Amino acid sequence: MATKEVLSQLKRKRKSIRRNITRFSIDINNLIDDISNEDMEYTLNRLTSALKEMKIIDDEMHVLLTDVEYESDIAQIEIYTDDAQRSIFKARKITQNKLSSTINASNNPNRGIDNANLATNLAINSQSIQTAHVAQTYTVFAENPW
Repeated sequence: MATKEVLSQLKRKRKSIRRNITRFSIDINNLIDDISNEDMEYTLNRLTSALKEMKIIDDEMHVLLTDVEYESDIAQIEIYTDDAQRSIFKARKITQNKLSSTINASNNPNRGIDNANLATNLAINSQSIQTAHVAQTYTVFAENPW
């Protein structure tokens, strides 16, 4: 196949991928706080996959471009990449903030009794384990006939 035909096919394919990158970036930028983590992860994964696909297509295209075309193309790629990376960062921050608020909610003062009980149970259980370990060690030494 001629170089121009291959380049034309790659450009068509990349156009579709760039459309997806734009769509997923807009989806993330317009997210509301009460979006589910599953929806967030799905959109984030789709955006990340589209970005990887674009990189592969761009690498295939760059071999076929002149130096002038290459410089122009790189400038466009940087715009798409920056927008996608900004959206990925935003999605991760939203997820991180949701996790932080979940952790903070689980550590509220009303749950202090549960946390105190948990600490007491851990202390008692670890003491029992240490006592059992010492008793087992003592038994081994007691049976040893020096």
